Amino acid sequence: MPATHDVITDQQIEQFDRDGAVNLTGPLNPAQLSALAALFDRLMPAPPMDQRKPYERQVLANDFLQPAVVRLIADPFFERVAQRVLRTDRVVFHSIFLNQAYATPQHAFDHWQHVDIKYRLDDLDGTPRRMLCSFMVWLTDVTLDRAPFMYRPGSHRVIARRMQDDPQYTDNPVRLEDLGDLPLADVQPLLVRAGDVTVNTSALVHGASVNTGKHDRKVIFLHYHPADYEVRANMNINEMRNAYRRKLREQLPADRRHLVVEASASAGFLPLNSRCEDEAHGVFEVHVHRFDLVATDDHGKAADLVAHRQVHRHAIVVV
Repeated sequence: MPATHDVITDQQIEQFDRDGAVNLTGPLNPAQLSALAALFDRLMPAPPMDQRKPYERQVLANDFLQPAVVRLIADPFFERVAQRVLRTDRVVFHSIFLNQAYATPQHAFDHWQHVDIKYRLDDLDGTPRRMLCSFMVWLTDVTLDRAPFMYRPGSHRVIARRMQDDPQYTDNPVRLEDLGDLPLADVQPLLVRAGDVTVNTSALVHGASVNTGKHDRKVIFLHYHPADYEVRANMNINEMRNAYRRKLREQLPADRRHLVVEASASAGFLPLNSRCEDEAHGVFEVHVHRFDLVATDDHGKAADLVAHRQVHRHAIVVV
């Protein structure tokens, strides 16, 4: 493992500050990538091709004690990068998600855009930064036809400047069209190779796209925050997340257990996503350890599903 100052350069941190996302060479070797990809296939078997919708995907959350996952979380690479990005010597693990976007070559390309959370400039530029440091660990190549992550570089800072004067934090994902008139950069795809790691913030305007190719896309999301400043996120599953952290801590090597702490019921300062309704893409809702897409083209039906508790209230929008 390289020294701390080598895992991410000053220039890469500047790009993260400016754009909200930067690609790094990850720490995983081909055997580790293959082991994690095989785990995806065991946990999330693909549905029949003729039954797949345009945004067909599965997401699993915070329920993994398999050795390959424990080794990933324990890898010092992520701690060291998060320390540099968040400007603190002490960071802790927040959560993990496995995301598989299935091949749907029968559907046309499409994408949608939103933000999951808003920060002020004071949050982004503080020491430590009062935000989550998020990683996308890519297990497969991502090309234009393989569900690329779509984002608008620098949009997190455009929103943060407005937040500085009008600090209306949000606990719901906000669609692009509901953000108001903002001078945003054009949307662009994030193209990567298997083994790359993208450091990013979900305060970017970003979104999912349709996998129009012939191969599934696999990515792991890891989130860290400053040890003395826990970001409030998906508190409806806080007990579940704490239960996972307790089990995970027991599986970590003794010298890595400092990464996992239990959160209090009132910890943090910012609620992340509660619910996302979108008449074109349905409602993404959390089901304890798992995320499902309730597909509907009718916005009223989506709201009715939530009102009648046919889906849970809190969610993370996934890409």
